[in-house]
Amino acid sequence: MPSAAESIDCERRFGAHGFEPLDVVSDPEVLGLHESGERGSTFGRNPLAAAVTREALRTIVEGGLTGNAARVGRHFQEQMADFPSRHAADLRGPGPLIGVELRPEAGGARRSCEQKCREGILCKETRANVSRFAPPLTIDRETIAGALPSIRSVIQMH
Repeated sequence: MPSAAESIDCERRFGAHGFEPLDVVSDPEVLGLHESGERGSTFGRNPLAAAVTREALRTIVEGGLTGNAARVGRHFQEQMADFPSRHAADLRGPGPLIGVELRPEAGGARRSCEQKCREGILCKETRANVSRFAPPLTIDRETIAGALPSIRSVIQMH
C-alpha cells in the first residue's frame, strides 16, 4: 500500500479491450481528502472497476513485475547510456520507461519515432524533441538486446 503521501492512480493504466477502470488506491488518510462525487468520474465507485483494478494490481505484485521492470530498466538504460550519439542530448526515466531527448539537429522526435516504427520498434514522441519507450512490465533482457541495434541505428541516422 502506498504511504500516506502517495496514491496510485489507476485511470487507464490497466485499461484493455475497451474497459478502462478508474480507481485510486491509497491509505484512508489520502482517500478522505475527496468526498464522493467530487472528482466527476464516470467509473468512480464502480464495483467492477474496483475488482478489475484489484486483480491487475495483484498480478503486478504477485508476478514480480515491478522488480522485473526495475532490473530490465536499469539494463536498458545502461545499454542506451553506453551508446554515444551526437543526436541524443539526454536519457531519463524510471525503469524501462525511457525518454530520449534529441538535439535540435536530429530533426525532431516524430521523425525518429516513425523511423523506429519502420524498424519494428514502437515509441512515441512526447514533445517535439523527446522519444519515449514504454515497453510492457514483462519485457526481458533478450527482447531489449534484440531491439537495441535498431534503436541505435535510428538515433545515429538522424
